[in-house]
Amino acid sequence: MASGKRTVFRICGRGLVGRRYPVALLSTQRSKLRGRLLLSVIAAFGVTLTGVAGLAAAPPTATTEIYDPKLDSWTPGPLLSKGRYAEAATLLENGQILVTGGITDSGAPTSSAELYDPATNRWTLMASMHAARSWHTATLLRNNLVLVVGGLGLDGKEEVTLSSAEVFDYRSNAWTVVQNLNDARSVHASSRLADGRVITVGGYRLDAAGESIPLRTAEIFDPGTRKWTLTAPMPEPRGAVTSTALPNGDTLIVGGTDSPSPAIVYRPNSNTWKSTAVMHFAHVFHTATLLLDSRRVLVVGGSSPQHAVEVLDLSSGAWSPGPPTSDPRDHHDAVLLRSGKVLVLGGGMSLSTAEVFDPASNTWTAARSMSFARSRTTSLLLASGQVIAIGGEVTDGGGPQQSQAKPSATPGISMPLKLIGVILLSLFIRWVLATPFAMLKRRSRRKA
Repeated sequence: MASGKRTVFRICGRGLVGRRYPVALLSTQRSKLRGRLLLSVIAAFGVTLTGVAGLAAAPPTATTEIYDPKLDSWTPGPLLSKGRYAEAATLLENGQILVTGGITDSGAPTSSAELYDPATNRWTLMASMHAARSWHTATLLRNNLVLVVGGLGLDGKEEVTLSSAEVFDYRSNAWTVVQNLNDARSVHASSRLADGRVITVGGYRLDAAGESIPLRTAEIFDPGTRKWTLTAPMPEPRGAVTSTALPNGDTLIVGGTDSPSPAIVYRPNSNTWKSTAVMHFAHVFHTATLLLDSRRVLVVGGSSPQHAVEVLDLSSGAWSPGPPTSDPRDHHDAVLLRSGKVLVLGGGMSLSTAEVFDPASNTWTAARSMSFARSRTTSLLLASGQVIAIGGEVTDGGGPQQSQAKPSATPGISMPLKLIGVILLSLFIRWVLATPFAMLKRRSRRKA
């Protein structure tokens, strides 16, 4: 994530948050200019870099799409008031959806919120949050309030990790600030416990150097007292985790580590953690879905390789490799359908594709592709049984993509021209990289 002195970059939707990849800015003004030109040329050929020398991120989209599992079709949904990605979306008890925060066209987080009503198929702007935030969580409380927690915000021009939390009452359209977290965090996970409290786990905090440090802490919000209490610490720090409420009242935490590790289960009655067997892959920016039988959890992508899938047997705590996805995915969405199948969509490198996992046959089937490639979106199951995909980062520049079943060449650009472009790009990169060494060699000769 970006900071005043250092910045961490992401290429083609592959999030490197928390993995400490600082980019050293070029030392001379001439080198800085060449660096900017290089990044611009790379972006023109389909590679998006963000957070480098002040360059803007790939554009967020205001589009939404609605998937009908029975027809295997996507239809355009109503536009959001503004494009956003890294937002949070919460399904309310009345079937409406609250969307909060996210990163907008300006490249900065927003405090805005809007409400989707499936009955009218419209978005309505709501009161803004007290803090602009992205990469936060928003969890439905028992009384139909929504708890928004942490995330990334701005302090002037500096990106900061937030410890603030606030509660939204959609009936009065009002936000109320509640007690701060004990630890500021972003890219964390939150889920509601059986007793109505909310557990918030892991995530990252930015240190003074602008590096993302994974957290070992977890804490619980009590809606009655509106206060936070730290739990027993996790066995190890975890960054981009998932949190899944289990039928027995426990909470399953998956991933967030750089190497394969066990998933861990939080037991609120004893305030203890229990480990599963070690996973076959490391997972970051993945999805974890409790299947309809409530006995297994499907984990998809966010791994190396990113096609990786594995299934947890909750009774034994053992992991089994699943069939790989057709496309490599991270920053994607997974939604449990009424049929018990799981729809996985978007993410990865400019993916408009979607596929459906059938637990009964342990197979994937290609679904109809979305009209737009999107990642870092939020998708939810509607009361109708349809799925709505909301906003996200349009990593291909926002243009519609062809259906997976009917691939076609990019309109207006022939393959020979693409080849020439790649050759020119290679020569340009070689010139940019070689110039500083040539300058050093000339200086050495002059001194000699």
